[in-house]
Amino acid sequence: MKRYEEAITCFDNAIEIVPGNARAWRNKAYTLNNLGRYEEAIECFDESMEIDSKVARAWRNKGYALENLERYEEVIVCFDKALQIDSKNARAWSHKGYALNTLKRYEEAVTCLDKALKINPNYASAWYHKGFALFNLEKYEDAIRCVDKALAIKPMFEDVLNLNSLAEEKLKEPPVTIERAIFDPWKRDFVESALPRMKEWINRYDPGAYWFAVSLQNNSDTIGVVLI
Repeated sequence: MKRYEEAITCFDNAIEIVPGNARAWRNKAYTLNNLGRYEEAIECFDESMEIDSKVARAWRNKGYALENLERYEEVIVCFDKALQIDSKNARAWSHKGYALNTLKRYEEAVTCLDKALKINPNYASAWYHKGFALFNLEKYEDAIRCVDKALAIKPMFEDVLNLNSLAEEKLKEPPVTIERAIFDPWKRDFVESALPRMKEWINRYDPGAYWFAVSLQNNSDTIGVVLI
């Protein structure tokens, strides 16, 4: 901790002598990031980028600072800038994917995470974040495959173990099916399909009207009915 503070003093001295020293601004920003002083780090990154905006590492590290502040739209902007300069950085693709996941933009997240994994197939966090996106897209088998990849690389990855349990539970749930039926008042019966106990309900309430019924079924259990 003390060494970081000393480093900041040195960078301040360098900046005082040459205010246009982009490298000193960047190094001060990296040090502030390490101290968890993210707002100050962002200010220093911005100062450095006014002088030199072509350093991918600076954009990535500004992205990490914004990520810690949960400013995910800005995170994506930073990683896009970094990837325009260096598109082969797996960590940048993965962190962009993470930010997209947080914003519930799961399809886009999968695309980014695929790019990260093409560069580094042994990136456990990227496999986890891809699994998380696929889980939220209800692609549970694919999510489990990603989880298995992550666990093969990092066996005690707690977040992955939790996601694995959730995905396996979802696969055990019976599928939901949709059935529909049409009731004709002239025939006093269903003319298309038939739903359990619906005819009795219609006869009791309004047998003189046409009814279009939609039923959500979870195996043999009715979990919701819409009558129109």
